[in-house]
Amino acid sequence: MLSSAGCLIYENLTLGHLEAAARTLPAGGQALGPGPEHSQEPEL
Repeated sequence: MLSSAGCLIYENLTLGHLEAAARTLPAGGQALGPGPEHSQEPEL
């Protein structure tokens, strides 16, 4: 399992990727933002 720091780093990378994708997609594409793959992440 990942350490707490590893989880934070992974989540930061994931959120950064989603934010970058949201900026590059048209407004309609933002509906794909934090979808199923984000909901599977454990709450910190």
